[in-house]
Amino acid sequence: MIEFDVYPDAGVLERVRTALEAVPAAYQAGVLEAAKTLRLLFLGRTPYKSGHLKREWSNVEYVAGGFSFGNPVEYADTIERGAYPHVGPRTVAVDGGIYSRQAPGGIMRPILEDPSQIEAVVNLILNTIIRGIEGARA
Repeated sequence: MIEFDVYPDAGVLERVRTALEAVPAAYQAGVLEAAKTLRLLFLGRTPYKSGHLKREWSNVEYVAGGFSFGNPVEYADTIERGAYPHVGPRTVAVDGGIYSRQAPGGIMRPILEDPSQIEAVVNLILNTIIRGIEGARA
């Protein structure tokens, strides 16, 4: 007969427990960093004529277990959906919509549909979680 026994070391179990306790806070920190990053990316794609639209982006706020930010300016939705009535000197027809020349395809959609951008945001969340867990173990 051959036998292999494994007995958990109390120190290892304590480190595992500490790391697991850090996961929820580390996850929240990762999601917050992702929200802040997306806000900055959206701000970078926001058309700038008078500066009004860029100035109106809200800060990232904690809401019901997650985070939220937005832009209350009425025409922000027109820019995002490509809902201008016709092509003109400041607009362009793209993907079945009429968008601002400064944000063809909208403000948020091109970022949210870009796999490399999404991968970068997911990596940001994961790296923040890892740092949070490693910090708890230190």
